[in-house]
Amino acid sequence: TLVVSPLLALVKDQLEFLQAKGINAASIDSTLTPEQSKQTMQDVRAGKIKILMVSVERFKNERFRQFIRSVPMSMLVVDEAHCISEWGHNFRPDYLKLPQYRQELDIPL
Repeated sequence: TLVVSPLLALVKDQLEFLQAKGINAASIDSTLTPEQSKQTMQDVRAGKIKILMVSVERFKNERFRQFIRSVPMSMLVVDEAHCISEWGHNFRPDYLKLPQYRQELDIPL
């Protein structure tokens, strides 16, 4: 499952919660070293990671999109979706592109 989350602090809190419950989850974000990002992608490919959390802006990265195309995804989830309507699309315009990315990356509804 690919989860799009609006805030890095929220991602960190959710990862701690999921890991405490024994759910293998990770994120790819700007706080990781290139080696950590590579390891996370390897773990996702190997099926070790069941939930991957990213920011919506991560979809701008062609390398990330190629990676997502290379692994089976069961769904795309928008976490804290109410933020889109409360903050407005002008705040995070990339949220408007999520339907296009979902289709392009062949992620099921």
